[in-house]
Amino acid sequence: VYSKAVKAAADQMPRVASTMNTQDVSNTLWAFAKLTSRNVIVDEGAVKVVSDELARLKGQLSHQQAANVMYALSKFKNPDPFAVRIVSGEARRVCGDMTAQEVTNVLYAFAMLAEKGLVLVENAVFAVGAETMRVAPSMKAQEVSMAMFAFGKLAVWTVHLEVRSLRAVSGEIPRVAGELTAQHVSNALYAMGKLVELGYGADAAAVQAVSAEVPRVAARMSAQEVSTTLHASWLLAERRVHLDIEALRAVSAETERVAAKMTAQDAAGTLYAWAMLSQRGVNIAAILKKPAWDAVLTQSSLEVRANMRPKQLSMMKWAREVLSDPSFGLGNTIRGDASSVEPSTEVPDENAFDVALQQWSAVIPAAQRNKLVWELAAAETPEDTWRVLNRFAEADKSEERAEAKQAVLTAAADFKFINRMRMKQAKREETSWESWDQQGAAEEAAEDSDRWRHEVRAAQGNEDDESTSQRIRRGRGDQRDYRQHREQSNHVDVRSGLQSSQQPRAKPEVNKDPLVRRNSKRS
Repeated sequence: VYSKAVKAAADQMPRVASTMNTQDVSNTLWAFAKLTSRNVIVDEGAVKVVSDELARLKGQLSHQQAANVMYALSKFKNPDPFAVRIVSGEARRVCGDMTAQEVTNVLYAFAMLAEKGLVLVENAVFAVGAETMRVAPSMKAQEVSMAMFAFGKLAVWTVHLEVRSLRAVSGEIPRVAGELTAQHVSNALYAMGKLVELGYGADAAAVQAVSAEVPRVAARMSAQEVSTTLHASWLLAERRVHLDIEALRAVSAETERVAAKMTAQDAAGTLYAWAMLSQRGVNIAAILKKPAWDAVLTQSSLEVRANMRPKQLSMMKWAREVLSDPSFGLGNTIRGDASSVEPSTEVPDENAFDVALQQWSAVIPAAQRNKLVWELAAAETPEDTWRVLNRFAEADKSEERAEAKQAVLTAAADFKFINRMRMKQAKREETSWESWDQQGAAEEAAEDSDRWRHEVRAAQGNEDDESTSQRIRRGRGDQRDYRQHREQSNHVDVRSGLQSSQQPRAKPEVNKDPLVRRNSKRS
């Protein structure tokens, strides 16, 4: 009966939409959004008819109406881009009068619209985001959490953010931390993890304030919130911002309770988070107990065949390989009757990709196979290879080759994941050299300047026996070992320490053969 009443009202929208004022349009779209969020079917045609009236009412929306309409548009499955653009302009015009809740709702709406693939009006996002500096002191716990979550989502979708706005909101977290719910804590940590990952930095006081609340709310976290919190913890640890050990222990213990409700993404993400934390120096034995490990391991085995995508499968396999190390004392046990669907926990074989590719290419048409082989040979990186395979796989609609195609995509995902992890490991190993590189660059700049001054003095007849930089270099030979390839160059370089700039340079030998000399000049 309720759905029939909604349909009857929606059918009247084409007749009355043209007579609606700003309040009518705002209320109607808000009502449609609320019904949609409660899984009530709303006619998209009725939504479109009402949204089209925004063009007629442009410049008349109040700050509350603009916030309500923007929030409502973000709730629809297919929001009208033209309507979004109009309301974005209205939000920019009236954002100076918005309350803390309205600013938060608009930022959250921007984040949800970006996630749905809509192109945002960035100056509107910037203007509304700047208002957080004005309203942040009056924000409630839910509004602080929502604003941080919106900032994190917008950063993921490469929308430019004002750092002062981020600091204004994160600075309020210690004030409201005690009022945060389980969902608020999870969302705030997720946002801070993503912002740190994308280079915006982290407010250490805010991270510690939220971290201290995790033991209080962990027992009320859902499966997704537990997985999200662990995911955020390793993103923060990646940049040397660590959650309290008590927080990690509390949220890890809850995985045993929520494991049965974990989706494929939750299970793979939880295992991956534990593995990444172990790689960042966290004592896994102190935060993770065997019952919780077994519960998530069992759930991941149950979900893997039906729902896991190749990337999630690769994440899970790598994490299980890392955490199955005997030093953690966790083992690789499967609880219950899940052994029948237990996937292989071995690290993916690098040759599996070549075998699967050969089997798939053997059954596709010759012209397509030749083109595939040529483009794969031209691919320079694993990412290029992955893009080529995806393009050809999408073009192959044959049901007879579906199994072979899926096998090569799964093997390619494993192979890409292996290469990505190796690149990360190599980057971590080279981190210790970064300070040497920076020191070396500064040293070289100083030496170049010293060389220039020395040559000026030499031209004026005021040569020194030995320049200052040369005396310093004699005592720092060990620090330049990693740059020895520069010393192998044929030209005379003051930085090599092999020859002073005061000594005359030897003239190169001149070949007297006129043909050789002419060719040398031409080259």
